Amino acid sequence: MDKVFHVELYSKNDLYCELDLPATPYQLLDALERIRASPGEEPSWEICEYYDFAFLSLLIAPSFSFYELNALAQRLSELDRRQSISFEGLVQMEIDKRDGPIRCPRLIDLAYSADCCHVLPEALNDSQLGRFYAENGFIPSVENVPDSIFELLDFERLGREARIGEGGVFTSRGYVCQDSDLEEVFDSLDLTPKKPAYPILIEMRCGDRSIPLPLPAAQADLDTALDAVRAAGWPEVSIRCRDCQVPSLMDAVEKASDIEQINCLAEELLHMEPAELSKYKAVLSAAACDDAEEAVLLSKQLDNYILEPETRSPEDVAMGELRVSVDEETLRTLLPHVKLYPYGQALLDQRHSALTDYGLVERRDGQPIQALAGQPQRGGMEMS
Repeated sequence: MDKVFHVELYSKNDLYCELDLPATPYQLLDALERIRASPGEEPSWEICEYYDFAFLSLLIAPSFSFYELNALAQRLSELDRRQSISFEGLVQMEIDKRDGPIRCPRLIDLAYSADCCHVLPEALNDSQLGRFYAENGFIPSVENVPDSIFELLDFERLGREARIGEGGVFTSRGYVCQDSDLEEVFDSLDLTPKKPAYPILIEMRCGDRSIPLPLPAAQADLDTALDAVRAAGWPEVSIRCRDCQVPSLMDAVEKASDIEQINCLAEELLHMEPAELSKYKAVLSAAACDDAEEAVLLSKQLDNYILEPETRSPEDVAMGELRVSVDEETLRTLLPHVKLYPYGQALLDQRHSALTDYGLVERRDGQPIQALAGQPQRGGMEMS
């Protein structure tokens, strides 16, 4: 899935995170969790980078719904080169015929209408358009002109007359004119973020055949999937992760050595409760885990970790320590004289704790989180 926009999301409590659009269902839900968005709250957003379709920068407004913006990015990511030229042309036509701003639902409908246009990448101006039409029989009045006179034709005038007659426009990548009715799909779209039924969704590909496969899957379903792509075995199959309940593991899923590892990871995720899943995400983040096998190992040892979701900064850590160490009156006296950030950072280092987007996480035994569970520590001892 190609990236279209890079955005920052903000919640009412001033937390933010970065996200590429289009985002998968689980990436959306994870982003809302990271900014602690309240149920039903739609985050504020700002586009930091346009990977493509830069011409939209003058049209996309902060008033657009974030979920509408993601739906637009989703459709744009699916367009091929000809369709993207068509979309740019449709947007230009829309600008030419209206005075006010274009709403996001209309942009979505235009993106779904990319096959409703005739596109000529060869024509970037009236002269090029006129020559193309004249050479290919689109202008009957000059169809039988002798070659000796053909080059004397006013191609610019011919092209201008054709463009005005068709209502076409020039884009940065070619000529576009509408040749059929536009699609109206926005009202049929469900934009509300929902938890998918699968923990992991992969795309299997063998040659020119590909199918989606939700995991975990029984052995019979795995065998059926192999038959569907006509693969003799899994070594012949390439795997792309389309979505994952823990988005940070999507690359690990694609790099996994075999399907059993991925299926085992999906099975672990399937049975996690929300609080346990948040702790798991925090541990994976703190441990910088990007390996499917290690991720499965960590999933079985979550009882060894503590997560404090409301602790998000060194200042929070310092305040938490002070509140349990001194009474309220003493705390009020101390606060003007305490530099909370360095004090909190020192406590984090001392306790081998880590701050993540999901909160503060640490091992119950005080060991560094980076020493992954099940891996030997210094001196050859095994972590409990």
